[in-house]
Formats: sequence, C-alpha cells, structure tokens
Amino acid sequence: TDTLHFSLGRDQSIRVQRTKVNESSTRRFLGSNQEQTLTWRITVKNTRREAVSITVFDQAPISRNTGIEVSVSELSGGVYNKDTGIVTWPLQLQAGEQRELLLQYKVKYPKSRRLNIE
Repeated sequence: TDTLHFSLGRDQSIRVQRTKVNESSTRRFLGSNQEQTLTWRITVKNTRREAVSITVFDQAPISRNTGIEVSVSELSGGVYNKDTGIVTWPLQLQAGEQRELLLQYKVKYPKSRRLNIE
C-alpha cells in the first residue's frame, strides 16, 4: 500500500518550450522609476498515446530590496508562491494534447539601477 515516486530521466514524448512574448513585453519610464513588463509563453505538448499527469514549474523574480517592486499579473491558472517566486501548474494532458501557459510579471525599479530581469 506504500508508493515510491522517482524519475527515470527526461521523457522525450513530453515537449516543453518556453519563449518570450515580445508583443506584450515592454519597458517604460515613470518619473524617477523604470518599469519593465515581461511575458513568457510555456507550451507543453503530450505526444504519447496515453494521458499524462505532469507539473510544470517556472519562477518569477523576487526582490529583497525595498526599492524594487515585483508584481505577477498573469499566471494562466498557476499557483504563485510569493516567498520563492515559484509558479506551479499541475496539468492533466490527454494523448496529443497541447497546452499554452502564460507567465507575466512587472518589475518597477529606480532609473539609476541596472537590472537584468530576463
């Protein structure tokens, strides 16, 4: 009645692709601050002949500096942990099914700072 879960490596039948959506990624200057919005599209496709249950993880930036604010605006039904910045999507994919997930976040910081957000 006990269960043991372990990984046997990457499953070649599950395709995951993460791409930046340039149309909705912006950079604006607001007074003494700079605001950058980034949007990522995660495409998950099951090419197996049976349904699978998987969990997709991604991470939004987190800030320990009070002058830098991060806000997550789009999760596509994912669960966001504010302490770690990790976004989790538990998925049930049928055979041949493809699903698109969006992660969008906004970072506001002083103009004088140089940040690599991507």
